[in-house]
Amino acid sequence: MMKKKAVSAILAAGMVCTAAGGGTALGAAAVTDDHMIDTTIVRHNLAGAPTVVVRLEEESQLSGLAGTAPASLIVRMDAEGNVVDSDGGSLGALTDLYADYIAGVMIPIVEIGGDAEAEKFIEIWEEELSIADMAVMSADAQALQKVRTQITGIRGIYDCTDVPLADESALYEQVRLSTLSMANVVLLTEEQSTVENVAYFQGRFKTVWTQLDGESEGDLFSIQNVVSSGTYGIVCTDFKSVYQAYRQYPERSVARISRNIAHRGLPMTAAENSVAGAQLAVEGGATHLEIDVHLTADDQVVVMHDGTIDRTTNGSGSIASMTLEQLQQYQIVRTYSGAEVDPEPIPTAEDMFRTFDGTGVVIVCEIKTSDTDVLQALRPVIEKYDFWDQLVFISFDLNMLAAAHEQLPQVPTAALAGFKSRDFDANVVKYNAMNTVVDATIGDMIETDYYDSMLKDRGYMSFFWTYGTAQDCVAAMAHGVYGLTNNAAATFGERVGALWGQEGQAIARDALDYDAPVQVVVQTYAGETNVFSGKVFNWRDCGTYAEVIARYTEAEDVLYTRAFRVDYASSDADDTGKGGCGSAINGVSCAAAGGAVLSACLGVCAFRKKGRKQ
Repeated sequence: MMKKKAVSAILAAGMVCTAAGGGTALGAAAVTDDHMIDTTIVRHNLAGAPTVVVRLEEESQLSGLAGTAPASLIVRMDAEGNVVDSDGGSLGALTDLYADYIAGVMIPIVEIGGDAEAEKFIEIWEEELSIADMAVMSADAQALQKVRTQITGIRGIYDCTDVPLADESALYEQVRLSTLSMANVVLLTEEQSTVENVAYFQGRFKTVWTQLDGESEGDLFSIQNVVSSGTYGIVCTDFKSVYQAYRQYPERSVARISRNIAHRGLPMTAAENSVAGAQLAVEGGATHLEIDVHLTADDQVVVMHDGTIDRTTNGSGSIASMTLEQLQQYQIVRTYSGAEVDPEPIPTAEDMFRTFDGTGVVIVCEIKTSDTDVLQALRPVIEKYDFWDQLVFISFDLNMLAAAHEQLPQVPTAALAGFKSRDFDANVVKYNAMNTVVDATIGDMIETDYYDSMLKDRGYMSFFWTYGTAQDCVAAMAHGVYGLTNNAAATFGERVGALWGQEGQAIARDALDYDAPVQVVVQTYAGETNVFSGKVFNWRDCGTYAEVIARYTEAEDVLYTRAFRVDYASSDADDTGKGGCGSAINGVSCAAAGGAVLSACLGVCAFRKKGRKQ
């Protein structure tokens, strides 16, 4: 892994965000609304389907928002408080457009440029349009941070579409800047939204939304290819085609592969919260390690779930009352269930950071102590190993989350409680003020619509705890749950952790059809790689070859590859579609089509599927 040893100082002076910095939660305004909008729920077979967001580019779009609406609408605001189209022409005042088209129907997202627009938005929000259920978006991290620290109760979206994401150092810099600017959603282009980039951001509590390229609007194949990246949101101008693309998926389809988060290592078979147990979990396929930390009497950070060492070690006593030297006289000798195991040292946070530095494994650090001094005790250890890019915090304690936001504002955080539907309206404003996201108990999963729309439509991913078995994880993944904190990471590690198309294969042109066999590469979480037979889900003719999205069924769950090249057999590689990929779709020429004809060709002709209406 490439590590960034000297992080950019772009925001070092100006972007230290606090939860108690005098910001406004809700103001006294002409329009005041602290309720959450009931967004449209569209039924289909794709579990975890990305939320649908429309970007307003021209006035004619507004009339098409009636009926089945997208979850959110992005409007671009200028320094005078007017909504503008893609050419900069005014569409009217933000307050008027909100009242006429958005209120009670969609979640408003106001896109701002720089400082002038930030100042105007703050003025409008405080004096005219004080609503809780909205977000502000900007590519200017300082402008975004200015709004979010002044209006703490709304959400932030950081636009990364113009930023080169050449390596992991560049990826982490955007995680850092988005966190400092109090944004937990990042906007990427289609090109930026590779499976790897999306997993990098989302594995660090940064929800990815993907902006469709202009040529992808209305193209179901392109939309489905974006879905295969694992993104949590699709930003478009033609939202109806996105819903149409979702309806193409067969039953048991899953939008993304989950993260395998090892709860206290392998607590059922190894010493709980030990380095050895954590190493076994990672070897078995864990993408993340969840650990618990406490502070000793001499201000050292140790890894232990309980506040005492009685349950899992051969000693007894309170961690807070013992020095590190005293603690290290004892060893971990039991699993979570109480079974005896070979003794293992009680680790420090530094032991964990040193062991997994540079591995790409993300440490999900649950802060168990209520002593906020633990944050300053962690700082030098994080800095010693430059572990910023491999660390997120979680906690039940709102005071601890607020302190983390103030003292270590570049570290993403998640709250472990308070996101039940009955509490959402009241609690979400508090959590936005701390810039924290959701890591909820599995007991709340019974509220499926709530977690699949209310949270997802607002940029919150589905991280849940704690699954006991690999079978529990499989069932949760089938429902689209992304972050699976579990006690069986090595067993679950035998499942599909990555999927892509096998390069170099060929197929006869007339054999290319829905359900046609095609080879896919399956990699387990543990890293074992094999080639299996999948089936064609969708394809696009490119003349001498096709771009194919394949599906692969594991147990009953249907997973999908990104588009990959499949050559036609040599006798079929004729002159059809010489214009390049997209000039012909399943043999139907679109070269001379324009405007609505091209849209119809892409949207209808491209996707010939067995048993489906043409």
